[in-house]
Amino acid sequence: MHAEKRGFERFEAVGEVKLLVDPAQNEYLTARLCDLSHTGFSIYSSRDFIKDSLVNFQLTPFITPGDVNGYAFVRHATPRPQYAPGTVKTGFAFKDGVNTELIRHVIDKTQSRISPRRQIQKRKQVDFIPY
Repeated sequence: MHAEKRGFERFEAVGEVKLLVDPAQNEYLTARLCDLSHTGFSIYSSRDFIKDSLVNFQLTPFITPGDVNGYAFVRHATPRPQYAPGTVKTGFAFKDGVNTELIRHVIDKTQSRISPRRQIQKRKQVDFIPY
C-alpha cells in the first residue's frame, strides 16, 4: 500500500460534471464524476485536458439537490484504457470561490450512505501527517 500524497482524502462520488471546454465555440463536455474532495474532483472522459488549464464546471452530484458551479485547474490526466479505449481520468483542483460548504455537505451525505465498515477500511488507506 502506498502513502497518500494528497492533503485531503478523496471520496467516491456519483454524479456528472459539465465542463465548458471551448468558450469560443461554446463547446461543453458532460462526464462521469469519479471522486470528490474538499479541494477538487476527478472525472472519466474521452478528452485529454491540458495540465494547468482553467475550466468552468457545473458539478451535479446525484446524492444531493443542487449544483456546484465554479472554476477548476486541471492537475493531471491519466489514460485509463482498462475502462474503455480512449478513457482518461482527469483530476481538477478548485479555484477560489467554489462553495466549500456545499462540497462539505455532498461529502458528508456521500459518507453517510456508505456502511461504517467500509468507511473504516477507507480511512485506513490514508496516512495523516501530525502537526
